[in-house]
Amino acid sequence: MLIISNNHVINNPQLLTINTIAFAPNGGWVILDGVNGYSTSNNFPPDALSKLTTLNKQGATINTIAFTPNGEWVIVYNGYEYYNSSTFPPDALSKLATINQQKLPINSIAFAPNGGWVIIYNKGKNTYYSTNIPQTLQDEITNLSKQGTFSLINVAFTSNDGFVVLYQDQITTDTTKVINSYVPAGEINAINTLGGL
Repeated sequence: MLIISNNHVINNPQLLTINTIAFAPNGGWVILDGVNGYSTSNNFPPDALSKLTTLNKQGATINTIAFTPNGEWVIVYNGYEYYNSSTFPPDALSKLATINQQKLPINSIAFAPNGGWVIIYNKGKNTYYSTNIPQTLQDEITNLSKQGTFSLINVAFTSNDGFVVLYQDQITTDTTKVINSYVPAGEINAINTLGGL
């Protein structure tokens, strides 16, 4: 069943699985669900919405979407392929091209308010690229990667330089765990209740 209403394309509402929630700097938002379903606000960037619509019609798997602090965007689909806005940061674009050439799946892309970014890829291998992210976040990612028993899932930044790291224990397959800095306890409780994204 395909439901289309305003900017909502939900392929099977009974099997709704939220994969990504992203916010644009203008307050626009998108929720990616299932293989290629999505729901957006009315003020979602039209060029990004056009790409989501194209990918949905092509039957592509839409993996994630991310926005820079100045409103540039990237949509990752079919694991490692991507569309990006015309002035997307060249350093992040270069790393995406490298991952694309290696055909490795991209888990997560996140941009900090200062323009720093992190790309987590090659699920289960804890491989990532980052630049200009808080040292505490760099340390957390490095520690999880060195332990070898945790799988990095996602990183998100708050507007006050806080961050959230979602990861999963590969040995016990416990539900998603959260490391956070400067994120209100209520939001972390909600993430833990949902089991992460």
